[in-house]
Amino acid sequence: MFALNCCDFRKICLSAIFIIAFSISAVNAQEQNSILATVNGEAITVFDVISDTKEREERLLSIYPAEEAKKEIERLRKNAVEKMIADMLASEEFKKREYTMPPQIIEDMLDSLAIEMAGGDREKLAEIAEKNGISMNELRKKAEKRAASEIIINEFCSRQISVSPKEIQDYFDEKMESSSESKVELYAILIKKSADGRRKKIIEKIAKDLESDNKNIFMTLARLYSETASANKGGSLGWVDKSKLRPEFAVAINGLAPGKSKGPVETEEGSYFLFVSAEDDGKMELTGEDMAALKEEIASSKKDLKKKDFIDKLKENAVIRYFF
Repeated sequence: MFALNCCDFRKICLSAIFIIAFSISAVNAQEQNSILATVNGEAITVFDVISDTKEREERLLSIYPAEEAKKEIERLRKNAVEKMIADMLASEEFKKREYTMPPQIIEDMLDSLAIEMAGGDREKLAEIAEKNGISMNELRKKAEKRAASEIIINEFCSRQISVSPKEIQDYFDEKMESSSESKVELYAILIKKSADGRRKKIIEKIAKDLESDNKNIFMTLARLYSETASANKGGSLGWVDKSKLRPEFAVAINGLAPGKSKGPVETEEGSYFLFVSAEDDGKMELTGEDMAALKEEIASSKKDLKKKDFIDKLKENAVIRYFF
């Protein structure tokens, strides 16, 4: 029996992405139960995939033209299936090797989820889960599987990864040659179309409150009113290539300086307010901070390659079937 030290793996497990998306109303019950793949007889359903991708899908639908968003979502869902297969295989390997899970890791993950979704209140998290047909016991099992996967992958894929100064310089030169896209860090508030009489007043209030172009005010308004998954992040859509923006957004932010807001911007789904937090013209300078970031990117890529080799070996002894 090999016992993992809690202190050694606490940081990794807490940094693991653990998203449970509730209330997926856009997918009916029959579609949710559709099986996309099986791993040694255990199913991966449409519900499982969309639970993991829903927030990112909403982001793609917000910022990209319809056809581009459709292609990106299809790619996103296929990658999610592969990630779930890898997690399931790694979790099974954890059990085969008779590793033990430090209980505090699971408690920390559940605490983190409670903070994200229920203001840190475990009881409230349990209520939210129950309303959506998920028990705390099921959440705990999901946490255990994700933690087991992260631990086993860290054990075999993250050790002895080094990055030389020459690798950083070569990687930087390559990025300079291939990347000249202008990007913006974008925040958004969406008020969906509806017959609710309050909608007009809400839009007017938001427009009035944003006259100061204050980012903190924008983020507060996003948390209060925005009808997207990014609301709990203050409306953050992250960094986006200007050339890939949907036409309505591209026109709205054209010439808009960082620190300025725009809206309402009318779209098919409703009215948006946009805030440009920062802009990157695509030109890079190799500063000390950039070197640290590039080193992390290279190390992450090396880890991904080792992980792929590791998972491919596990797949050789597994029965995996796809149904899409």
